Amino acid sequence: MAITWDGAAWAGSTAYVVGARVVNGGNAYVCSQAGTSAGSGGPTGTGSGITDGTVKWDYLGAYDAAVTDVAPE
Repeated sequence: MAITWDGAAWAGSTAYVVGARVVNGGNAYVCSQAGTSAGSGGPTGTGSGITDGTVKWDYLGAYDAAVTDVAPE
């Protein structure tokens, strides 16, 4: 098995596409509606449809740098 993560730290005033994954405040999120993020802050909380500028995020879970998405090689 390989551990993969295609996300990055959340960035302000950035265009995100559906499926983009970010980490913010120790939590991982996936973009469910494309748009441009707010100038500061980023997604917070849990649940789905989290508004950040014109982007919508869904909470994936607490981010652990040692354990991320596990996929077969």
